[in-house]
Amino acid sequence: MCVALLLIIVGCWHAAAADTAGEILPSYKQVEISTTDGTIYAVRFDDEGGLNSLHLTTIPEEPYGQVTTTNRQAGTVYVSYTGGRGFNDRIILMIAVNGTISDDFALHLTSSGYQWNPTPIVNIGPTYEELTYTESASGTILTATDFRYASQTWKPAGIENYPIYYGQDTTNPSNGFAILFFDTKAGTLGINSGLTGLRDHGAVKIEYEFKNLSGIAVFNAYAWCNQSNEGEGISWTNRVADDGTGGASGYAVLGSGLSPDSGEFTTTVSSPGYSGTEGGENRKNSTKTPIDIFGIGAGICSAWLLFRKRRRAAEA
Repeated sequence: MCVALLLIIVGCWHAAAADTAGEILPSYKQVEISTTDGTIYAVRFDDEGGLNSLHLTTIPEEPYGQVTTTNRQAGTVYVSYTGGRGFNDRIILMIAVNGTISDDFALHLTSSGYQWNPTPIVNIGPTYEELTYTESASGTILTATDFRYASQTWKPAGIENYPIYYGQDTTNPSNGFAILFFDTKAGTLGINSGLTGLRDHGAVKIEYEFKNLSGIAVFNAYAWCNQSNEGEGISWTNRVADDGTGGASGYAVLGSGLSPDSGEFTTTVSSPGYSGTEGGENRKNSTKTPIDIFGIGAGICSAWLLFRKRRRAAEA
């Protein structure tokens, strides 16, 4: 039953590429992107760096994040930062959706977090006095027409053909995603910022609600800094591919028709952390789990079995 369910779900994911018209990103690591509000950001990845310090997490107290799969159409996810610089001036959220995006599709996004005026000095972050926490720093309702970028199987990163979601086969062109970028208008502050007592531990809070999502929606995060060792631009994103040493984080929402049961579920695999330095992090060993070995579908299968077990116990 578990294997059959996994095959069905993967088949659904690969059955149809996102057919929203748009442009293809011309480069995977040196490219300009446009957010849904028209802001232009320069992506400047150098070699294979920028994958160790930015994370997606459902729990701000766990800044190294998790790989999360859920069928909940409304929820909250956070973008956290553990790098040695201690801060990022702005977080950009990437939303990727596969399958056909219907005319009545809608995504309500609201971001909350700390704002400050970027400093002109390299690697110097804000002080307490320069911070303002802003509820609803950015909010919008997005539709199919907001997906500016056409179907593709990779996300911008320092590595060519870097996957969009955990466990993805990027060599399969039929599993393409339409992409948009959402400016959260807020920045991240990590433990190395030297600032304590911050709301949500300095993470950017993302609240979402989908309407009429039929395929998969995947969240990825990007960080922009005004002045850093890499210069001005976006040079950091969350790690998705598992190289056997942990560190991956991600968030995926299953739309109608892809959920294995009528009940809601969420499955997560916690990510081991790094040493907290900007480069050359010391990776911790991780224990292999079903989602590590088989990808996101195995996690869905495990969650489905757990849900069925609990429901039967409740009915007994």
